[in-house]
Amino acid sequence: MARRWVVRAPVPLHDKSRIVEVESSEYASLYAGGHSINPLTTPTTYPGKATYFVPAGEAGEFEVDGLCGGCSKCAAPKDSFVRIISTKNIASWRLDASSPEHDVLLDPDKDMRTTFTIIATGGASGDPSFRLEGDQGYIRDTVYGYVPSRMTFWRRPSRRTVATIKAYTSIEGPCPSEQPCQPPPEAKLAITSVVTEEIEPVK
Repeated sequence: MARRWVVRAPVPLHDKSRIVEVESSEYASLYAGGHSINPLTTPTTYPGKATYFVPAGEAGEFEVDGLCGGCSKCAAPKDSFVRIISTKNIASWRLDASSPEHDVLLDPDKDMRTTFTIIATGGASGDPSFRLEGDQGYIRDTVYGYVPSRMTFWRRPSRRTVATIKAYTSIEGPCPSEQPCQPPPEAKLAITSVVTEEIEPVK
């Protein structure tokens, strides 16, 4: 894997949703609450300023990064930067969705994967959040699949067993002010399918 340099600016945890304005030498990615957050506004040129919506209770960090060059020590260019220049408290709207309970038949001789397809549209700040409840003892990993899905990979049990799980997802976006508001009409969220299938053995 190619080496990369990274410059970061932390986003502290806060009990209120915020509009955060950043200035950076190039496009700044924001990761908070375990998912990426898209900018509300971006500059036409860099260096420039952009704004992001950060939901309440989420901490994270802005990142500016790039590929390292040659065999020398990898360090960020001297003119690369990202910094927070202002924050403003704001209300937010939220949509939640869940799947029906799903039974996964686990076999000691098979590698299994469960795919959750998520439809999310309209005004959300970033990728939908995702969590599972239920029998999670045999879960090996849950990762992003082909957008917009999540994939859960299962460990092989010592004997055939059934794991019952349920998925939950949510999206959130900014209101015009600190006054509560309803989601915009175009905002939709649903888990449209849950499919478990056998896959090639995991090395």
